[in-house]
Amino acid sequence: AASLWAAVLRSADCICDMGPSGLAGTLDPITQKLRAYKCGTKMAPSGVRPAVLHYRMRFGTDRGNRGGGAVSVAWGLGNDKGPELPAVFIFASREGKCSRFLFCKILGHLVQMCPWEEDRWFTVRTFFNWSTKMVRIQVQQEGEENFYETEQKFADQRCEQIRSMLVYNLTTDCEATITDVILA
Repeated sequence: AASLWAAVLRSADCICDMGPSGLAGTLDPITQKLRAYKCGTKMAPSGVRPAVLHYRMRFGTDRGNRGGGAVSVAWGLGNDKGPELPAVFIFASREGKCSRFLFCKILGHLVQMCPWEEDRWFTVRTFFNWSTKMVRIQVQQEGEENFYETEQKFADQRCEQIRSMLVYNLTTDCEATITDVILA
């Protein structure tokens, strides 16, 4: 079934060849303001503990050493070095001329998950276990019956809740299309 919407991220700014660009936002600003109003004080921002992050993505690039289609849920938005205290951080990368892999970042290290094919859709399902600070990640390429599955620690073990979701490209000369995002 076709989706009603899709975020298409194209990075073509030659001035920031290796600079990130995309979308970032907080999850619950209205609720935060209402809570602060009811209490009559400024409250420390609180976050959420989702059980599932699900999305579909297609990624493509003509050049090697490109990365994008990054999806992260984190405590804070962070900076150009990445999100602040992320629970999960997943992205696609093309190394050299033909090596294409999906990675997740765990405790500052990259974990190679599975290959991806140029311009084919794949579905990513992430299941959070907040008590053990582990994520189970499933990736299924369009048209395939089997899926890749891994269980990993949170990207940053200090993450207690999330307030932000980031969707962006890590470098220029790539295009990521992301749709059907569910965070529950």
